[in-house]
Amino acid sequence: MRKNVFLTVLLSVMMVVSASAQDFKKGSLDFLKGQENVKLVFDFAGLTIDGVSEAAYMKERMADEKTPEDAQKWKEDWEGAHRTLFEKTFTQYCNDELKKFMVSKSYEDAAYTIMVKIIDVDPGNFAGPFSNPSKLRASFKVVKTGEENNVLTSLEMRNVFTPASAFNPVEYLRIEMGFGQLGKELAEKINKVLK
Repeated sequence: MRKNVFLTVLLSVMMVVSASAQDFKKGSLDFLKGQENVKLVFDFAGLTIDGVSEAAYMKERMADEKTPEDAQKWKEDWEGAHRTLFEKTFTQYCNDELKKFMVSKSYEDAAYTIMVKIIDVDPGNFAGPFSNPSKLRASFKVVKTGEENNVLTSLEMRNVFTPASAFNPVEYLRIEMGFGQLGKELAEKINKVLK
């Protein structure tokens, strides 16, 4: 019985990992060779949370809070401090892996920009042996800075997660771990084509 459960979990993880295994095409990032800094732009417009609109998710989460003041605080944190934390963690993990250049929102003078569009966030859940990790779906467009409509190359990554996030009881921290993994995996894909 245990063996069957283990095999089922292993196969599920392999399917999820393979679902996010898209790469940039060889040579598609050659224009980034020699760059020291690349600008990052994050886009959360149209974000869904586990398949529902962000507005619906926020309304439901705010209703879970004990007082209107707690609900307002949760909303302010979600739209402010938490989102800032997600971006910061993504950037840190990405830079920890990158070999050829660094990325940051503050590189206004960089020749190129990576546009990070967060499409869907599954916050996962903390429920003992039935816990699930946070999973992210995002797309990336690389453009010349200031020419956002002229996409030089793009990539979409689905079901990006780190299994360890399932063991974090705090929802926004599970999501933060997913953002870290997303940044790490993007950097790995960039490194792969810029050898």
